[in-house]
Amino acid sequence: MNKLSSFFLRKYRKKFFLFLRKIVATIIPRNSAFRRALLAIYRNFLDLFGRYNVKKYNKAIEPLLDINVLNERIRSIKDLAESGAVSKKKFYIISRGADNVGLFSYVITHFSQILYALAKGMIPIIDMQYSFNPYLERDKLGNENSWEYFFKQPCGYSLDDVNNGECAFSDPNFFQSILPFITDNNLWFKNNNLWFEGVYFQLWATVYRNFFQLSDSAAKYIEEEFNRIIKPGMRVVGVYCRGTDYTKMRLAGHAIQPEVDEVINKVKSVMPEWNCDYVYVTTEESEIVKRFENAFPGRVLTVKQMYYDDIGFDFEHQQLVYAKFDRDNDAYLKGLEYLSSVIVFSRCNSAVLGHCGGSEVALYINGGKFENVYFYNLGFY
Repeated sequence: MNKLSSFFLRKYRKKFFLFLRKIVATIIPRNSAFRRALLAIYRNFLDLFGRYNVKKYNKAIEPLLDINVLNERIRSIKDLAESGAVSKKKFYIISRGADNVGLFSYVITHFSQILYALAKGMIPIIDMQYSFNPYLERDKLGNENSWEYFFKQPCGYSLDDVNNGECAFSDPNFFQSILPFITDNNLWFKNNNLWFEGVYFQLWATVYRNFFQLSDSAAKYIEEEFNRIIKPGMRVVGVYCRGTDYTKMRLAGHAIQPEVDEVINKVKSVMPEWNCDYVYVTTEESEIVKRFENAFPGRVLTVKQMYYDDIGFDFEHQQLVYAKFDRDNDAYLKGLEYLSSVIVFSRCNSAVLGHCGGSEVALYINGGKFENVYFYNLGFY
């Protein structure tokens, strides 16, 4: 595999189409019937291509919805990864084109692409090295893989290992295939509350357990944070409460978040029943932490992190991933703080959570071990 050719293909494909659009705009008048017809043809092509991708993906992974088949395929791909010469193996390079999403949005997208790799008998490798993303400083593009800051590669192979191997590439702009696994609550849940028995929950929890192992540095940092925050014998209810851009922009297709006061009242009502004395709060907004501290004085726990509402960023009109803190290695540290907050949440005794990418992955990480869960399933903006 020629990594540089892959990088330039991904980097300049979008620029080429933008350049092509400028030429069309120059030659063909903006309001002409011919231009409208060309745009209609282009949009129909994208729609057909998208539907083709979804159909192809769903057909490939359908057998893996049987947990026994999935486990057998996982064993098979791990045996392949550990055997023979690299040149005899086929690798599936996974990337996502969007650079305006959070870490766990990447995780969820990579879930689906790893499934596709399993279905096709390919070894997955995650590429956050040759595409822009919020966790890679611009001067490190092409030199470091920001996925490996936080997680090990799914099967131990990195981009540097496959120069002589056969490779296929995921479409970095195709992630629609994941949506049914999020929105179809009849399959994600069972009876809307036994979430850990849902078909898709078992699927994703199995994939996470087998292919998403923390990097050594991230694991060390998170273990130290957990031991600092939660002492042996402490009974803790974890709370996952989004704010900032999620609740201010209310982007279409994103899960509706509960009001903070509603969550506080819910936690007050369940703490005696669940035998919990402390509240661990996962959020990106300091104002939310303060409101919990007022409601539960001396009993609120958090990881060390920077809060986004402390920097005067305009979350009414801009997404959280564009906010920056004035510190060295900010891109990496934002990802590490986010990751640590979610991992610690996943280790609490019980949980109250709104629906978002991070809270969903926290359930997969926990693997059904929470004693009690209250999940706000409020639909989508």
